[in-house]
Amino acid sequence: MRAAPLGVRCGPLAVVRPADAGQVAGVVRLAAQHGLAVYPISTGKNWGYGDACAVGAGQVLLDLSRMNRIHHVDTELAYAVIEPGVTQRQLSSYLREHGDLLWADCTGAGPDTSYIGNIMERGFGHSPHGNRLQHVAGMQIVMADGELLETGFGHYHGAKTTHLFPYGVGPFLDGLFTQSNLGVVTRLGIWLMPKAACVNHFLYSVPEHADIAAVVDALRPLRLDGTLRSIVHIGNDMRVISGGMVFPRAQVPQGSRLPEAARAALCAGGDIAPWTVSGALYGSDARWRPRVRRCGARYAACRDGCVSSASAACALAPWSAAAWAKAAPGAACVPAWRSANRCSP
Repeated sequence: MRAAPLGVRCGPLAVVRPADAGQVAGVVRLAAQHGLAVYPISTGKNWGYGDACAVGAGQVLLDLSRMNRIHHVDTELAYAVIEPGVTQRQLSSYLREHGDLLWADCTGAGPDTSYIGNIMERGFGHSPHGNRLQHVAGMQIVMADGELLETGFGHYHGAKTTHLFPYGVGPFLDGLFTQSNLGVVTRLGIWLMPKAACVNHFLYSVPEHADIAAVVDALRPLRLDGTLRSIVHIGNDMRVISGGMVFPRAQVPQGSRLPEAARAALCAGGDIAPWTVSGALYGSDARWRPRVRRCGARYAACRDGCVSSASAACALAPWSAAAWAKAAPGAACVPAWRSANRCSP
């Protein structure tokens, strides 16, 4: 999903809200007969990857938000089969209400973001399943001529491994439908995680741009040996600013580049460092504590100028704390190693 060019009006020819894959196929066939471009969205709230506006005027906006069924959740094999309108909030609530044994990865885009919309843009989350495209199997896709395609083992009637093994037999097709216009994904299987006994989130600031190299060097062996299994987010000040506000058009009436003076003022007002790093440790209590000690040792080995959670000196600034509370209600806002962990009794 791409955003409309800045300042360009992109009114749709029509907005269509199908209820199932059959109706999607009907719309696609009709559009093909009349030479109309189709612009599909899941919920239109995949923040960071675009919006609900088509990239050109006169297109048919295919809104899939009505297709919000959770077809199946397998608690033994840890996967769910969902439609494009299923949001992060919806699947999370379903899992909590049905035993609270499994977790789904989440992004920072908000509770109303579609899983499939984010996956189709190769979006990423925060957990060990954060590379989302690597944790799905069995897509149902409406092709440009209205044909229905089932990938992997899904094209075998009654196959029991459709949502467990993504490759099937022959060429692997799923990647062709990400960041492309080759088809409309109307269903897929997403892999879930067993609820972890312990989770320790960390978030820390790097006060100088040049110091980020030492942080990357410290993190690399922890990722390679499996100590740190979550997705690690490393963002500069512009990434943090853009995650908490829209572009300050009033300050920059022309152009799309934020002036350095405005950038510096936003960083100073929010106590935003040149670089911010976040991640998490997952596991049982027995495995979690050694991992915390190992990570703490690696962070302590970084340059003294890096303010890290290993030193328990990384309280969030007021601006960042507010953004964190909005993104993750109830989560700890002081990510020192001991204050940001959560272990089941």
